[in-house]
Amino acid sequence: MAELVQTLGLLVAGAAITTLGFLSKRFFTKASKHEEAALYSALTDLQAKMTAANVSFGDLDAFAARIRSKVREADTKDSVGSKPNTYWTQGEMNRRAYAEFDVEDASLAKAVTELEGLIGEDLNLHAAQEAWVAYRDREAHFAAAEYEGGSIQPLIRSSELAALTRERRARVEAMINDRRSRYG
Repeated sequence: MAELVQTLGLLVAGAAITTLGFLSKRFFTKASKHEEAALYSALTDLQAKMTAANVSFGDLDAFAARIRSKVREADTKDSVGSKPNTYWTQGEMNRRAYAEFDVEDASLAKAVTELEGLIGEDLNLHAAQEAWVAYRDREAHFAAAEYEGGSIQPLIRSSELAALTRERRARVEAMINDRRSRYG
C-alpha cells in the first residue's frame, strides 16, 4: 500500500509539474493549439503509466480531493485572513476566474482521456473535441466582446470558459458512465 501511495504521489507530482509548466508557458506566451496537443499527449502518457502502476482514476481522484481540501483551506485563510471577498481587486477576480477555468480544463482533459481509454483511439472523438474547443473559445470571446477594453473582460471570458468547460465535462462523464453501465 505504501508503494502504491508513493507511486501515485510521484505520478501526480510529475503530472502536476508538467501541467503547471505547460499552463504557465501557454499563459505567458499565448501559445498555439499544437501545445494543447502536447498536453493531451502528456495526459495519455500519464494514463499509460497509471495503468502500468495499477493506479486507478479513483485513486487519483481521492488523492486530488485531499489536495483540493488543502487548497480550499489555504484559500479560506487567505480571504479571511487578509480581506473579505467584497474587497478583491479586479485583477484578483480575473486571476481566480482564470484559475477556475484551468482546473475545469484539466478535469475535462482527464475525462476525455478516460473516455478514450474506454473506446480506444477514436478519430471522431478527437475531431469532436477539437471542434468543441474552437466553439468554446469563440463563445467565450463573444460573451466578453461587450466589455472590450474594460478590466472586467478577462473575468467574463474566463468565467464563460469555465462554465462551458464544466458543461462539456459533465457530458463526457455521462458518456463514460453510460459506456460503463452498458459494457461493464
